[in-house]
Amino acid sequence: VLRLPRLLLSRCAPESRRLGGRCVAVLRRLRSLNQDAYMDVALTSSGYFKAASRAWEVQTQHHRAAMVIHFSQSLFVFSGYTVITTSGAFTAWSILRGFHVYSRPSSDLYVSHPAFVSGIAGILSLLIAVTWMIV
Repeated sequence: VLRLPRLLLSRCAPESRRLGGRCVAVLRRLRSLNQDAYMDVALTSSGYFKAASRAWEVQTQHHRAAMVIHFSQSLFVFSGYTVITTSGAFTAWSILRGFHVYSRPSSDLYVSHPAFVSGIAGILSLLIAVTWMIV
C-alpha cells in the first residue's frame, strides 16, 4: 500500500533541491510509519491497515510519544543485537574451552586460538541477529 507513494515521491526527488528535500522527508516519514505499523501488528495482532491507522494517529497527534516509541524500538533492537552476538560468541568459547576434544593439544580437533574462533562466531551471530532484528 505504501509502495505507490514511495515510488511517486522517489521520482520527484531529482527535480529540485527544495522538492527533493521534501520528498526525502516524506519518504523517511513513510518508512517510520511502516515500521510503527509493523510493530503495532506484532504487539496487538491486528491487521496492517488498522495498525497503520493507529501509527499515523500516534505520529500526528502524539509526537512526543512517537519519539519515545522510536527510542525504545532502537534500544530493543540494539539489545537484541548485543544478546544474540554475545551468546553466540560465549557459546563458541564455552564449547572450545569446555570439551576436551577441542581444548587438549594432543587431540586431532584441537583449536589453538579459541578467541579467534569465538570472534568469528560472534560476527556470524551478529549477521544472524541483523536478519532477526530488522524492524
